[in-house]
Amino acid sequence: MSSSDNSCRKTGQLRQDWFLDPDRRIWQHPDHFRFNTDTALLAEFMEIRPQESVIDIGTNNGVLLVYADQFSPSKMTGIELLHEPAEVARLNLARCNSPWQILEMPVQEVRDLKANVVISNPPYFALDASDLRIPLTLRQQGRAEFHLTLEDLCRCAAGFLDDGGRLYLVHRPDRLQEILTALQKENLGVRRIQLVYDRRDDRCKSLLVEARKGGSPAGVQVMAPRWIGEAR
Repeated sequence: MSSSDNSCRKTGQLRQDWFLDPDRRIWQHPDHFRFNTDTALLAEFMEIRPQESVIDIGTNNGVLLVYADQFSPSKMTGIELLHEPAEVARLNLARCNSPWQILEMPVQEVRDLKANVVISNPPYFALDASDLRIPLTLRQQGRAEFHLTLEDLCRCAAGFLDDGGRLYLVHRPDRLQEILTALQKENLGVRRIQLVYDRRDDRCKSLLVEARKGGSPAGVQVMAPRWIGEAR
């Protein structure tokens, strides 16, 4: 048993949930940010080709890398600032066949790392000055831009990618203009966009984006809407 196994299981609080497939079991901690519908949507939207290298910014429990493992990437790197989620990610990735590593540090400080693909289910909510004075739980730190702003995410992703490399992310549709501006600033051209709607209220809930380093903004493919939930 690895040190990560010991560290995580000593808490006695981890549980296993299946992700998109009953055979894909993921350890999660009830006090951390856990995977949700948006995580699953991003997993199904992203494209990982055999022998491509993958970086997951804000990997949390590593679920997206566990999903990516089935496509035989050459290497998977998860970047996670918080120690507790990073340990859970190591536990989950220990069962993967592809080479992997978890970097436990701010993504803004990662140097000399390159990949063909960057993926991220980032924090969605911007913070104002008053928010920074309030202690946040681990779950709240996964939802708000306490450690990683949208601008930081795009800048770091662009730095990891060579020309032609791809970024996949899921975000909130009400921040679309900010997303497009941040991507354009870092020479990340949008190639595909998909809006996700909820049948329960017919409202757009999520936005999926594929952008390419050095890609032209012309010829964006707007995919058919994705629907989730059961109609009332």
